[in-house]
Amino acid sequence: MKKQTGFTLIELVIVIIILGLLAATALPRFLNLEERATTASLEGIAGGFASAIGITRAQWEIDGRPVNTATNLVELSSANTASPYTITVDSRFGYPVGGALASATVATAMSPASCLAAYNSLFQAGSASAATAADQAGYEALTTDLYVDGTGGECRYYLRSALANRPTATTEGRLFTYNAQLGAVAVIIN
Repeated sequence: MKKQTGFTLIELVIVIIILGLLAATALPRFLNLEERATTASLEGIAGGFASAIGITRAQWEIDGRPVNTATNLVELSSANTASPYTITVDSRFGYPVGGALASATVATAMSPASCLAAYNSLFQAGSASAATAADQAGYEALTTDLYVDGTGGECRYYLRSALANRPTATTEGRLFTYNAQLGAVAVIIN
């Protein structure tokens, strides 16, 4: 009598069915990890942005709320820097805005360019710095991860991986918003 080696056909089919059931229940969990990771990344960038806004506003308060156009800069310095780091703020609200001193009071008229400048001024080199090239019509490119758009007093920073096309509404995709009049940062995930 010959000794049997290997699996029978029935055993093989049962193992394949069990593996299929395990894969069907476990696969959606693993696929959702990437979505949650990108959401967490966006929330981290928005949190850093909000912290930088708070620090800038606090320095503006410490400086005595300057309202002169020539002094609409918040100067941050430390013993490790050769020259102070400056951020342009709106003299009425004290929150960061992009742009030159001549147009410093623009919190109610943020454009994509001023939103881009505000982002770049709040994040130092080494973090995701912004570029000026427009990859999509109407958007300024922020590295390869974010796009920026802005109208009125609000800037919108979109996660690029969530932008298949240009959004038709300001709350489409994964983004965070910055209200330059209130200093408010909100994360929107759709």
